[in-house]
Amino acid sequence: MTVLLVFVALHYLAKASAAQRVFAARCGMVALLLTPLLWTQLPTPALRLPHAWTALLDPPLELPRLEWLAVVPNQDTAQAMVDRAADLGRYLIAVYIAGVSLFLAPLFLGLLRLSILSRKSIPVESEKWRTELARLRGQFGITRDIALHLSDKINAPISWGLVRPIVLLDRRSLLGTQPETILAHELGHIAHHDWPGMIGAKLLVALYWWHPLMHLLLKKLAYETECAADDATLAAGVTPSTYAETLVSVSQRAFGASKAANSLAGSGKPFVDRIVALLETDRDRERVSTGQWILGSCLTALIITVLGSLVVRGEHVVWPDTMFAAPRAGDKQAEQLLEELGNPNFSQLAKAMRARDFAQRHAEGGVSFRQRAAIPALLLAMRDADPVVRRLAVWGLSELRFPETIPAVAAALVDHDAAVRGEAVAALGDFAESRWRLPMLAMLKDESSSVRARAAHALGDLGEKSSISALENTLSDTHPQVVAEAEWALRELR
Repeated sequence: MTVLLVFVALHYLAKASAAQRVFAARCGMVALLLTPLLWTQLPTPALRLPHAWTALLDPPLELPRLEWLAVVPNQDTAQAMVDRAADLGRYLIAVYIAGVSLFLAPLFLGLLRLSILSRKSIPVESEKWRTELARLRGQFGITRDIALHLSDKINAPISWGLVRPIVLLDRRSLLGTQPETILAHELGHIAHHDWPGMIGAKLLVALYWWHPLMHLLLKKLAYETECAADDATLAAGVTPSTYAETLVSVSQRAFGASKAANSLAGSGKPFVDRIVALLETDRDRERVSTGQWILGSCLTALIITVLGSLVVRGEHVVWPDTMFAAPRAGDKQAEQLLEELGNPNFSQLAKAMRARDFAQRHAEGGVSFRQRAAIPALLLAMRDADPVVRRLAVWGLSELRFPETIPAVAAALVDHDAAVRGEAVAALGDFAESRWRLPMLAMLKDESSSVRARAAHALGDLGEKSSISALENTLSDTHPQVVAEAEWALRELR
């Protein structure tokens, strides 16, 4: 979200100066850095999402230990699923760490190279260059000491450093270039703290390497940073034509420049765009004003406070005490709990339970059925003495489609009422829950033809080819509907 806000701000500032766009991008980077560090210290206002969203975001609900819940068959398979989930988590962590390392390694190697270049360089003794450096330091308002060195290991000027920055010249620039065209650009970087800003941005990209917009943001920031330094060069009194000529001359001989330092040289389309921008007479080249700095800081604090403190709240599920007691005839608590959810689907379901009418279960409208807070009420209804209520409860759980409720649905496979058993086996087919295939196969021999028919259809929904033999035997069933469903299932499986 923060990255998107930064791009929106940069789009809004398209006509503003490069320095102002750099400032906006840095504000976003600061927000990205501080938000995960401060979120535990900020107040946490709750954001309620639609049930269809919380159904996807909330973790599975852990059902209480109820004696009547069916035991998951093949516990080894169930444990294997847990182990696979844990292995996947470890794999994703390893991939993330590998990605971070992949992006940090070039940065650290670049910093190491800069350290070696600094140690092997020699101070520039040219009075002309040192005088121009002192003059521009005063013009840019830089109070820190700046080292001006020469190195034969580079082919274009670069600069880096925070406390005592260094400007490193190549020999051709020292001998054949006007000092102000080089130094004004590099001191523009130093005055605006561009080097630590870019290093911080690259560290953030390493941490968020999986986010494609972060890489685009880094490229945008690098380009705007160079444009802002170009504008600072022109503001120092260098003419656009002279500076453009210097840029082209230096860039023609620049190759293999360290990406860990600020470099005057450029290449490709971004470099062409820089040259074009230099020659635009109506281009905004203003620096960031005090008012803009205060506004940006306040907006950054607001983003950190709002996005860092906002917590998406899932559903609050309450387990009623009566769920753990023996079922009582005429108990209406399940219907009451369903109505209290404020969801038209469950209000209609409660109405159907009271009327003992399965046909009344459907509600009008497009409200999501997926609400985990309904699970306790439906589990309670499954213990009702009336088979219609139990069947409605199983149907409600099948509409929820939450996998943690499957043991409750499977428990209804042994219900003494055929309609409830049929609803349960159909629900397991809808869940595509293959772990219950063997109990479902047994339902092909149920005493009720409707249960046998629904079991055949559910096995077709499962898609397990190992059910073909049992379904072929069902073709000799005496009831036409059972045979029709078995034929349909076999067509699905073959």
